[in-house]
Amino acid sequence: MPRPRLAPRLRASWMAFAAVLLATSAACSGTSASTQPPSNRATAATSSTAEAESEAAATATVTAQPSTSSTACLTSLQARVTRWDAGAGSRMATVELKNAGSAACDVPALSPELVDSTGRVLIVATSAIAAPAVAVAAGAVVSAVVRVSNVCATSVSAPVTVGLLGTGVSLIASPAAESGDAVPPCNGDPGSPGHIEIESWGAAS
Repeated sequence: MPRPRLAPRLRASWMAFAAVLLATSAACSGTSASTQPPSNRATAATSSTAEAESEAAATATVTAQPSTSSTACLTSLQARVTRWDAGAGSRMATVELKNAGSAACDVPALSPELVDSTGRVLIVATSAIAAPAVAVAAGAVVSAVVRVSNVCATSVSAPVTVGLLGTGVSLIASPAAESGDAVPPCNGDPGSPGHIEIESWGAAS
């Protein structure tokens, strides 16, 4: 039995309806594939790039800041021996340490050594013997007594003075005006090492 045929006008309507359905389906697929319009995606990418560059610039700014160091004041320290006193087989030097800078200074532990006028070290400093660290105000002066004994070196060039060594510090104190009796006698065998010690820093008298 032959199939009934649709009228030409009805068939044309069905074909137009199918075309509309296909066009709607294609539009929906394109929208789901990209949830953001191209202009929004470009704006988001530009914003992310700007934020990354801003963070990098902030990091560079922090890194480029100059570091401050409390050891800068150590170059403003000045030392001098004000006098020598004699004891039983030893000599005592009163040493003043001045902060000639414009800011307070944290002075590290300083070890003493005995030096003659040519720079020859008569008694070598050791870190085991040191005046404790001290904070010295700007323009202030502190003092300590350095005791030396058993100097068995020969041909000592006067005047002798005291050196001060520490982290970031290497000072030679200006010698006292009178230091003719500053070298203690040799109480041991010739060539035996001398002995040196230092008190804690205190206010200069």
